[in-house]
Amino acid sequence: MVNRYNWDHYVYSQMLHLLYEYHSSETALRIIMRMRENHMEVTHEDYMDAIRVCSVMEDSDKIAIKLWNYMLSEGHSPTLIDYEVLMNCFIRSNSIDSAEKLFETIRAKGLKPTVWTYNTLLGGYKRTGSWERALQIYQVMKLDSVTPDGITYLILIELLLKEKHADYAGVIVRDLQGGKNHVDAIVKELHACYVRELKENVNLMDSNEFLNSFDRLFGEGSLKESNFQFTHLFLKKSYLNSLFYWYIHQDDRLAILYLYRCTLRSRKTAANDLTYRLLFYYCGVKQDSAFYELIMKNAVMQGFTYNVTEWGRCDVGILGERCLQVLLAERTTGEGSQTDEGEHSLQSASELPNTTVPT
Repeated sequence: MVNRYNWDHYVYSQMLHLLYEYHSSETALRIIMRMRENHMEVTHEDYMDAIRVCSVMEDSDKIAIKLWNYMLSEGHSPTLIDYEVLMNCFIRSNSIDSAEKLFETIRAKGLKPTVWTYNTLLGGYKRTGSWERALQIYQVMKLDSVTPDGITYLILIELLLKEKHADYAGVIVRDLQGGKNHVDAIVKELHACYVRELKENVNLMDSNEFLNSFDRLFGEGSLKESNFQFTHLFLKKSYLNSLFYWYIHQDDRLAILYLYRCTLRSRKTAANDLTYRLLFYYCGVKQDSAFYELIMKNAVMQGFTYNVTEWGRCDVGILGERCLQVLLAERTTGEGSQTDEGEHSLQSASELPNTTVPT
């Protein structure tokens, strides 16, 4: 039989879990204070559950710090993930200076920042438009032997495009591909091949014709070698999504069709929710009903369900922003791992702003 003490603690703990969904940091603080007043043991997990509530709210950094100091005063030792959660509290409150100081504290305590630590800080720079500082931290990240993931690249590309520094974003795109822009080289060769040999036989701008002719196009010569080099980078879907984001901004149709074909290679490269949302956005802008129908068919075959209406008016930047919010939230709740490379999907298509189905 559960005694009264354990039952009360269980109830309080469950309340803290629920508050994460309802976003009430003040209530989380009151629950912790009530537990302390009743002389109940407040565990490390209880404090962090309360701080996680703050990490998904704006301007809750002061409450988070109060909870953090209570936790330290009771002898609990924060983990690296705990520091990342607190850093996200600072960033959601636009306290970038505090986030940077916490980053230095992590290093001073001998903890090695992970890609998630750096991504959290980079996400803060994206919120404030601090593109120069973001590039500096990106260099520190590489010097620290921390390998960037697809989310790192998405943050940097989106930030640099937003701040109108496409030249620097292009450098990031090359870094993502191991220092050489293989996709640009493939597109250049496709254009040359189209003019030289294929104009009479296939319309490369037609999505179905391009995909149906893929094996023939890339079956020999320089295109075969270029495709081999790119596919053997073994980029996962989060990296491919970053490239989609870049080439949609560049309005490079051949690059988008080529990358879409790459998503069909294996489970690790298979399109996820963000991929489809980016492609639906592109189809809406270009009013490309043929490509839209093809993408929708494949999405349904993968088990995705969309109620897609008015796709064309959505700002592609909103997609990247929403993706990053969900991925960082998954990290702070412990649902993500340090090796998942951001390969999560958004759960509800209704969260996407309304945009026009191509006709």
